[in-house]
Order: sequence, then C-alpha cells, then structure tokens
Amino acid sequence: MTSHDVIIKNEIMNGGSSIHLYYDKMYGAYVAYGYSAFIALYLCKLAEEPLKASYSLPFQMPVVSINRYQIGILREKGILLTSSPDKQYYHIQSSVEVDMQGYEEWANFLREFKG
Repeated sequence: MTSHDVIIKNEIMNGGSSIHLYYDKMYGAYVAYGYSAFIALYLCKLAEEPLKASYSLPFQMPVVSINRYQIGILREKGILLTSSPDKQYYHIQSSVEVDMQGYEEWANFLREFKG
C-alpha cells in the first residue's frame, strides 16, 4: 500500500478531476480517497456499477473500494495518466469535475454515519 503521506498529498493536490487508485493488500481491492473516491463513485454509478463508500478515520476523508471490473469502467471514462509497473497504483484523468458542495455534503454524511 502506498504511504499515508503520499495519499494525503495526492488528494490535496487533486484539482477535482483526477482519480488516484491504490491497491490495498489487506483488503485485496483497490481503494480511492477524497475527491478521487467521489469521482469514482459518480462514474461507476452512471455505469450502474455502484461502489461501497465509507469514511476513513486514519485518512480523515471518504474512501471507496473498487474491483478490477470497476477499474475498467473508470479507465473507459477517463485517460490513464500513470500506472505503476506492478499495477498497485493508477492515476486516471476524468472529464468529470467534483461538485464541491456535493462532495462536502457526502463527506459530512459519511463522517457522521461513521462516528
């Protein structure tokens, strides 16, 4: 799994249209945090392939888990910018930008539900 600091930095630097995906060996699935999670959730929902969302207390932001089929959906709907050689990380540029108000409402809902 990519380090906590790298994930936080990627989401802070995310202009609201990138999806950063990280393979989490503990869960055997890919995960996305923050804005990346919100965009992935939206794009997969459009494809009628819903994602499971939660709130990560260690990262203090929303998180979604993503399977390989759903990664295919995200790659079809965006441009793959980076892929690590071991396929542990993907960076996909989306044509969709985060609706900041919608994101804040969603993140607050997940945070309150988790707490």
